[in-house]
Amino acid sequence: MTSEAQGASPEAKEYRQIVDPPNNIEKMGKFVALVSAIIGVTISGNNFLISRAKDSSDRYTAFRTAVSSEEKSWKDLYDEYLKTFEKEQLENETLRQKKLFALQAIAARDIASFREFDIDDREREAAIRRVSLTRTALLNALSDNRTSDPATADALRRRTFAAEQSLAAKAAPPPAAAASPTGTALAALPAIETLSRDTPKGWAIDVFWCEDGGQTSYTTAHTLGTAFASFANAGRPLAPGVSLGRVQVQRADARMWQTIGIARGRYVVRDNGAGEEQAAEAVLNLINDPASDSPRFSRGLSTGKPTPWYLSVWICPPAGAVTA
Repeated sequence: MTSEAQGASPEAKEYRQIVDPPNNIEKMGKFVALVSAIIGVTISGNNFLISRAKDSSDRYTAFRTAVSSEEKSWKDLYDEYLKTFEKEQLENETLRQKKLFALQAIAARDIASFREFDIDDREREAAIRRVSLTRTALLNALSDNRTSDPATADALRRRTFAAEQSLAAKAAPPPAAAASPTGTALAALPAIETLSRDTPKGWAIDVFWCEDGGQTSYTTAHTLGTAFASFANAGRPLAPGVSLGRVQVQRADARMWQTIGIARGRYVVRDNGAGEEQAAEAVLNLINDPASDSPRFSRGLSTGKPTPWYLSVWICPPAGAVTA
């Protein structure tokens, strides 16, 4: 042992024992490497979170920009509607009517779904509700008899109803039945669907489809019921003084049809209760659109016990008709 080593202080000896031996140096290297790795992971983790936050921020910014654009387009339409009350347009009813029809055609389109944005469903649904309220307000205003002459308002209501049917037909397809409209194939089709809630001053309406009409009858009934429900949910009257409440689509078997006591076909059925005829005529006026080539609905009169504030629509093809 050298004199230098012999004369070293206890602190120096302890330091040399830590630093000099190869195994201790290796341990320190591993420790430094571990600390470096932890720091590296932390830094990269923070960068990842920052990147994720930025990505999320960018996505929400794009979403809110799209929502603002959609809301502005509907507000612009409403502003154009308000211009139809300016003096120069009120003095030219033909031009005003054309503009109202054009506004209705644009407003009848479906609103944006915003499905392309990867954002929280609650925020997407809230945006859709806001835009829907503007669309509803505009369509209701367009078809209000107080803002147009009765003939124009009536035509606008029919156009809106036809547009709602078209949107319903393009929506998610109903459950598919097998080729045969009988037996277990019907199990895929719902027996009853409630599409809107009851209201104190709204007519309840059931849209029946005969089960032997299979998928075709069901699809027609469901599309019609969805259009009725859109009017009910929007508080949009079918005609002055005639509004809908609860709307249902129901399956009807042969026994149920026999209780009507009329030939098979398409009917709007009422009884002789107060207001029934007026309400039934409002329904017929909407669904028998002169511009449509669909089979027309006839008037049906129930001779059974009166059912206040209730109408029914029946879709039962003649026996032997091809329904697949």
